[in-house]
Amino acid sequence: MASDAAFYEVLEADLRSLSSEARKTDSIATQITGWLQHTDFPLIKECAERALLRLRAISQEGKGIEAVRTKEILRPFLLVCESKNPKLIGAVLGSIQKLLAHNAVSDEGRQQVIQALNQVEKSSDDTVKLKILQTALTMLQNPSSSDNEEGAGQVLSLCIRIYCHNRSSPTVVSTAAATVRQAVALLFDHAVVDANGSSRGSSGVATGREVAAVLLLQDLMNMCAGYPPSWLKCPLVGRPFVLDLLEFVLLHRPTAFHQHSAFKALLKNKVGPCLAELSRTALDPEVEPASVGEAKLLLRCVGALLRKHVLLLPDLSVTLIETLLAGCKTNRMPWQRLLSLQVLRWLLSDPYLLYALFTSYDMSIHHDVNAVHDTLHVALEIVKAFIKTADSSDEDLIGSLSAIYRSKLDGKEQQIDVDTMTPAHAAGQEVMIAYLALEVLLAVVSGVETLADAANNASKASFEQLPLAPLAVTATIDRCRSESAGSLLALPRGNSAAPAATAGATSSASTPRTPLSGSRNSTAAQSPALGPAAGPIIRKTSSNLGINLSSRATTGPSVLAAVSPRPSVTQTGSVQQSMQPAVTAATVSTLVDVLWRPLLAGLSGVLSRCTDSSRHEALMLQVLRAYQSYTYSAGGMGEVPARDAFLAALCEVAVTTEKHEAPSVHGHAVEGAQGGAGPRASGPTASEDQQTAATTTTASGTAIASSGSMGSGAAAALLGPTSICVADLKVKNIHALRILFNCAYRLADVLGPSWVLVVEVLCILDRALPAGGQGGKLDDSAPGMLSELMIILTIANQLFEQSSLMSPDAQVSLMLALSEVSSRTLAAAQQQGFAAGAASGPGTAALGSSLGGAGGPAGPTAGGGSTGTYRLTALNRMVEVLLFNLLRIQDLWGIFLSHLMEVLHSGNSSVRAAAIDALDRSLTGAIAAPCLTQAQPQSSRRASGSQPASAVPAPLQTATSNGSTAGESSSSGGAAGDVEHMLLVALESMYKEERE
Repeated sequence: MASDAAFYEVLEADLRSLSSEARKTDSIATQITGWLQHTDFPLIKECAERALLRLRAISQEGKGIEAVRTKEILRPFLLVCESKNPKLIGAVLGSIQKLLAHNAVSDEGRQQVIQALNQVEKSSDDTVKLKILQTALTMLQNPSSSDNEEGAGQVLSLCIRIYCHNRSSPTVVSTAAATVRQAVALLFDHAVVDANGSSRGSSGVATGREVAAVLLLQDLMNMCAGYPPSWLKCPLVGRPFVLDLLEFVLLHRPTAFHQHSAFKALLKNKVGPCLAELSRTALDPEVEPASVGEAKLLLRCVGALLRKHVLLLPDLSVTLIETLLAGCKTNRMPWQRLLSLQVLRWLLSDPYLLYALFTSYDMSIHHDVNAVHDTLHVALEIVKAFIKTADSSDEDLIGSLSAIYRSKLDGKEQQIDVDTMTPAHAAGQEVMIAYLALEVLLAVVSGVETLADAANNASKASFEQLPLAPLAVTATIDRCRSESAGSLLALPRGNSAAPAATAGATSSASTPRTPLSGSRNSTAAQSPALGPAAGPIIRKTSSNLGINLSSRATTGPSVLAAVSPRPSVTQTGSVQQSMQPAVTAATVSTLVDVLWRPLLAGLSGVLSRCTDSSRHEALMLQVLRAYQSYTYSAGGMGEVPARDAFLAALCEVAVTTEKHEAPSVHGHAVEGAQGGAGPRASGPTASEDQQTAATTTTASGTAIASSGSMGSGAAAALLGPTSICVADLKVKNIHALRILFNCAYRLADVLGPSWVLVVEVLCILDRALPAGGQGGKLDDSAPGMLSELMIILTIANQLFEQSSLMSPDAQVSLMLALSEVSSRTLAAAQQQGFAAGAASGPGTAALGSSLGGAGGPAGPTAGGGSTGTYRLTALNRMVEVLLFNLLRIQDLWGIFLSHLMEVLHSGNSSVRAAAIDALDRSLTGAIAAPCLTQAQPQSSRRASGSQPASAVPAPLQTATSNGSTAGESSSSGGAAGDVEHMLLVALESMYKEERE
């Protein structure tokens, strides 16, 4: 009632003001003026005073708004609208707007107000026109206005006529355009919130408040096709403005089309075919469009239609997608290619739309088009053509492309204005086209990452709801605790047993059809945890990238910046949650497997041209971040070929320098990566007792095989007589190394035999460091790069120190990889005539300090091109893994002992001495471990001072700490005795074999 009283006071003041203005007309001059303006001032005065008395009576009686809905109160305002006095009309329209806002006008009164607005529309006063627009919008804000579609049409027609009036000022025109947009939105909102819901049947006939919106949409399509409107009483509006309204409706009011059958029928029979025909004409190279701006608005409408309503128009969407793909061809004008790529990038930036397109078209036997895959191939061809142009051009086109990403990192989004492009800007147009094509690839990578996370979360949720029996697995350590305050990598982990259980739950679902024949490799040999539907639980680092080293104190150049993450895809503008398809792990796994080849080909081609650390860094960071994201996605979904292909390509980028650049990978260049360190796929199976060659298929169909080995360039760096040095490494190598170790950390439990790739890179990185040990002098040629390498080695050390947090299978895989790389390195060294280093002892073990404290033989000098000595990095790392995982030494000891016997049979005495030293450290470390002694628990020993913490080697302290976390720090004496017996029996067997 308080609000009603305030409204009554405001309305009473307006009536008094109107009566006062009419009373001033008693003079003869004013009466003549009123006669000329057709204004009956005495009648207005009389009606205003009568309405004032009526309003006072209503207020005193305490009646509600319903009592105000009388002709007596509205009539004085309507009389003023019949006059030609602009001053009074402007004031009266404000009063009418207040009545409408408070719902104080009856249905009959609304019709009278509409007639009054049509009368005052002829006024040439801009203030009156603005008041008309405000009053019309206020009237349409009431949902009941859509009950009378004729009245709603008259109000909207009035606004459109003011917009189209030639003599309207720019302010009035812009205000009228905004009013029309809001009015259109209101009509569709009223259709959605219609309480009756009578049109939600299958008849396709509108019967409720949606009638006005349906008639409006029909007229918009008529004007879009060039025909006059039938429902709206207004002149033909220009097509650009109509397309702008249509885009708004399609993009921001999709619920109306998904809920009401009348809108669905109109979308299928009129909207879709009209847009398809207009877009085909706009992108036809032989047809000159009306204007570039109109074509831009048209393709935006096509994008809105596909983004929000692709599932409603499955057949027509094929035509629209093919039209957009054809618009990207080289025979089109640059602006046509730019507009088409903009729409495609916008579509694929929505992860759930990407999923819907893939399931509806790429995996369907009813459509010939592979929407996602074909779009990637179009983008790949554009990137390849751009690389070819950049190689032959005198300008630094790669630098221009990188400058766009540098601007994005600085918060300055690149604006593409196709209206101002001329043939004189040909180079800039090629860069912008390549930028959009690369953005298509990056958008797909980001979308796949989002879908993989959603599938993994769904798998974990379904696993938690399953009534499973207890699993016979080794007790795992609590992985949700950060190991130390100074740790560079956090360790939130999940139970590694969950994926195996989830695989059984999801395997019953029907496997989707793979759209490309022969594109999917057999994964029958994989373990259940690596199956495509398992959705393995992977490590989640504290950062999405895990390479932003806040603790880094380096004096190197500022270009060594961490990769900045791409903006994650937000829900703004994406398919509404109620319309999102259900994401299944099997489908996402197929998506990852089908798309990795064109993605890797395009990304590697761009990355191979990023050679200038200062000009190309922003671009290389974006591409490397895409490498990391897709590796995560493939690893999370258990897609071994895709994961290993990206991981192997990342390894090759990390260790391939300009001095040791490889022209191809495994002798076969992947399509799209011309020259440089191109990608290649390694396909080791999931078996942990042997490494077997697996084949993958390149984008061009060329089969390439790998047994967990590097490409030719990386292998040369590992096994060749000339090792890379610090001066050879560039910014790209540093960033790639960081991302590689971050991927290895996050995917540690699912890498399996692919650990060989990471271990190989670690050996190369070790050899890149200057030799000299603790007392030696490091090379001063690249101090900043050396500092970066030392930080990366610290990360690598943590990877081994925290190996106790891996699953038992992952620890076995890591040991097998170390054993294979160690054997391969020593075999190559012996074939090339290199002398293995002297065994590390009290005087030489200091060199291992650069590798995390593992003693090892001395290595070659940093610039080493001459014959030097080898560091037994892999063997030392095997000792580290043993000492950091003493609670599982029974699982790892056999692998270590088998490789040690192989090393002891070497013909080089220094190698044999290094093997004996490694055996000595492993035996003494295992027997002396605090967690395996027969005495009291470690906490009691420390309290008594018999075993100070400083006297225990670092690996043993870590093993003890990890054991305490698992609740196994105070093992029984019997367990320690079993370990001692196992070690002594192994030593005895070695002695007997040596004697024989």
